[in-house]
Amino acid sequence: MQICPRVTIVVLAAALVAGCSAPLRDPAVVQAVADGQDAYVAERLAFRERRVQDMLARADAVADGGTPDDTIDILALSGGADWGAFGAGYLAKWSELGSAAAIPMPEFDAIGGISTGSLIGTYVADGTPERYAGIEEFYRNTSPEWVQFAGLASFLPDSMSIFDNSGVRDEVSAAVDDSIVADLRQARADRRPIIAATTNLDFGRLEYWDLGEEAVSSEEPHDRIVSILMGATAIPGAFPPVEIDGLLHADGGAVQGVPALDPSQLPRYAAAWRERYGDRPLPKIRFWMIYNNQLGLQPSAVGLSWYDIVYRSYQTISQTSFQAPLQTSLLTAQADEATGVPDFEVRWVAIPDSYLADPEARPFDPAVTNALADLGREVAAQPDGGWRSDYPG
Repeated sequence: MQICPRVTIVVLAAALVAGCSAPLRDPAVVQAVADGQDAYVAERLAFRERRVQDMLARADAVADGGTPDDTIDILALSGGADWGAFGAGYLAKWSELGSAAAIPMPEFDAIGGISTGSLIGTYVADGTPERYAGIEEFYRNTSPEWVQFAGLASFLPDSMSIFDNSGVRDEVSAAVDDSIVADLRQARADRRPIIAATTNLDFGRLEYWDLGEEAVSSEEPHDRIVSILMGATAIPGAFPPVEIDGLLHADGGAVQGVPALDPSQLPRYAAAWRERYGDRPLPKIRFWMIYNNQLGLQPSAVGLSWYDIVYRSYQTISQTSFQAPLQTSLLTAQADEATGVPDFEVRWVAIPDSYLADPEARPFDPAVTNALADLGREVAAQPDGGWRSDYPG
């Protein structure tokens, strides 16, 4: 999730004051991190290889007529905190429209989310209309009480955050019920990755998790999935990081605003396909990106105070994290056949620039989330579904 940049600036200022006297981690943990780099990298490479194999398995299903359509469809959901209501409303309306939609909703062969997008992707893993309606209802019933200021003591060096987000955890824990866990297990059986992202603070990397794998392998799948989702939405400094397997995890949006395609894997996928099927055409890959945010900043004469400068810089950095994955994907889609990349198509939709946010609104204000859910529905109902394939800005 993301939160008001003003809050982030307060957090940064507090960090400058407290950083020199912050409490230390257990020496054993520090040593384990220092010694664990090679094993960590090997595990991450293995994770990526498993996702390539999942993609091949889905392509096999397409080739054998075992899917509703003849394409590989990947849904990518951005961060945006309570602005996730836009994506939830969009998906609910898109599902409702059925064959009347500008482009009917496909069965998604993979779903990936950053921050609030991780929560949306988890909830709609099985792709039924009831799930899309359910996630919209979740965002329409938010409350500012979900997040509380932790008090002045939160600015002291031994505090990990200035807000208490236990209310968010309670709501997420209730939402991830046994049926959601069952959906994730079925997605794993179908080789459909449901991906959430965290920032691994100890190794300084964006880390992806396949929640279907976690649902199958964990002895306590509910607690495991909730922990990952809370890590995925733990805005650094604002909300406490989450310890998973002895390592600290925070919001994936601290690194990247929306899941990115790894174009280096597409030639490998194409080569593996040719080994199996020779010259048989590869299924087209369609990459659908839903931004729970606006893309691009309006021109603004920046004030000369440190606050104004930091505020605008944060906005610019944040926008880069949202736009860069889209630009990479669009470039990949334009790649010529000589690169060995399969037929690849990118579409994206974002909160319109015409939407004016209330700068005084508290996080999770239902007036905001309901307005954004309504807006998502309006965009989905447009003759073109709001989909674009050009470069932002």
